[in-house]
Amino acid sequence: ELKQRKMEIEHLQQQLTEREEKINALCNSLQTQRELETENEKLRSEIAKLQQLAQQDLSAQNDTIQTFEQENATLVRCNHALRLERDNLLQYINGIPFNDAYALP
Repeated sequence: ELKQRKMEIEHLQQQLTEREEKINALCNSLQTQRELETENEKLRSEIAKLQQLAQQDLSAQNDTIQTFEQENATLVRCNHALRLERDNLLQYINGIPFNDAYALP
């Protein structure tokens, strides 16, 4: 009977040790999970900042492109006017009447 009790106690101690090990493993896992969640939140915040910066940069690039397109259109109109003036001057020099073929629409 005493031997039986001793074996039961040893078995219970072994189970207790195993359960303590599981609890410790779960605590470590929980701590790791908390650390990962904190790191994920930091990364989400950084991604949001980068997305905002990228959007601002894209907006600035679009503004620059629009400005260049407007300046290009102005230069094209000026180029057209200068060609018309050149051609009219050449016709005048050569004694040919003015031609409005290059007139701006």
